[in-house]
Amino acid sequence: MQTLFQGIAKHHSVDVAIVRQYSAERDPLVDAPVILSFGLLYLFVAYIFTGRMLRRFPANDSTFWIMTLILAAGVSLVAVMVGGLASIVIENIRLNSAHLSYRMNRIPFRQYWAMLFVCGYVIIILLAWMRFRVRGKVKA
Repeated sequence: MQTLFQGIAKHHSVDVAIVRQYSAERDPLVDAPVILSFGLLYLFVAYIFTGRMLRRFPANDSTFWIMTLILAAGVSLVAVMVGGLASIVIENIRLNSAHLSYRMNRIPFRQYWAMLFVCGYVIIILLAWMRFRVRGKVKA
């Protein structure tokens, strides 16, 4: 990498430290829309799944909550995998190259996958709880 950084620095007449600094930075104008659009899509899918769970299982039964916990883990896991794949595809398009090499590890979905999984899990639980509460108030 040092040879690559030196070649880029020489070509652009800048210091090698600047090239190294820019190689570690991401463009938030690219990452933010990807993460936000995927977050909105995830909210929509989670809303649909929790509604199906409410129709399938009686809300006053513990089966509903057990299945919601299982569903939350499965949907969140799939969402993290699909989000990671989508962000890799967008990075390939952005760079116009299928060779990401070390840049692959800087993609936010790959760096923060555990946090995204936990957030997705919590979102489904909260949506199920909110829809459960609304359903109870409507029937009362």
